[in-house]
Amino acid sequence: WLRQRFDEFVAALVELSVSPHSDEAIREVALDAFMDFVKLGKDGSFHSAIYHKFLHAVVHATNSIDDVLELLGSKYSKYADVCFFTYTSLDKIANSLGSQTTGSGKDVLQNGDDGAEDR
Repeated sequence: WLRQRFDEFVAALVELSVSPHSDEAIREVALDAFMDFVKLGKDGSFHSAIYHKFLHAVVHATNSIDDVLELLGSKYSKYADVCFFTYTSLDKIANSLGSQTTGSGKDVLQNGDDGAEDR
């Protein structure tokens, strides 16, 4: 039950971060809270699965999210794990988008879990 509530809360933070109806201040607070969960979400190690979900939402956002990308870059790009997992997640998303016509890779694209453990 608690895990389900956590997943719903994380999904709400992601939605607030990329929603066209959220103002910039709300997006910043949502991103900061979300990144705290990414940092602390898996026994103190980087929680790449929920970060992948955030990047998936960013890639598929229908509105301008330049302010979110600017915040992500200015506040979090100084951390090596954020840079590493940004690169690997975007690589997975790009590969999935490239293979989407064949249907392969959809599970990785949607849930960010390719069965590999976090590094």
